[in-house]
Amino acid sequence: MSDPQQALTAYLSLLSRQGADAALCEARRSQLAGLLTRLEGLAPSPDAYRQAVDALLLPLDAVQRRALLPVVREFYYFWLGDIGRIARMLSQGEIVSWRGGDARVLPSLDALLRDLPAPDSGAYPPSLGLYLDRLFEAGVDEAASARGSQLLQVLLHLLASRDHAPACYREAVDDMLSMLADESERTFFLGLAREYFYWWLKFPAAAQRLADAQP
Repeated sequence: MSDPQQALTAYLSLLSRQGADAALCEARRSQLAGLLTRLEGLAPSPDAYRQAVDALLLPLDAVQRRALLPVVREFYYFWLGDIGRIARMLSQGEIVSWRGGDARVLPSLDALLRDLPAPDSGAYPPSLGLYLDRLFEAGVDEAASARGSQLLQVLLHLLASRDHAPACYREAVDDMLSMLADESERTFFLGLAREYFYWWLKFPAAAQRLADAQP
């Protein structure tokens, strides 16, 4: 379903069936209007969609970006016409934009960086050190590795009060993306976050491992 207008109709119809009222559906239509204009005439591809989303996010502030990110992530599969993926998202509770609600105001990235525990404080799960070792072994540039470490520490700080679940990880990634105004840094972080997810999921913090071990 590469026709953006048809994809929008299908998306809003699903939100309505999930419980979104007319006002919320109209708000989602308004949020996606600029994206639809950018997608018109484009063949469906991840790169085309990413570029259109980046252009849409560029002039927005952090709160606006945070509110838009779940919507554009959900809409992507409607634009692709990926019915199977949409069905899986529904079954796993991953389509959440029908609920509405305002995006909360987050601290600035600089403020979060200032308040982070030291890397050797024991505050981070083993997955962080293991993943950073992997970057070192892969020959990643030292400056890029250091910046990646900072961004992942902030991500883990945002995750500390949330369940150890993929949906919570996605929410924290959206929070991070909303705080990164620079397009190149968003792209850099998103690549890290996608790769690190599997390490985070497999090697949780000690408290989470103990909780998982409870009968």
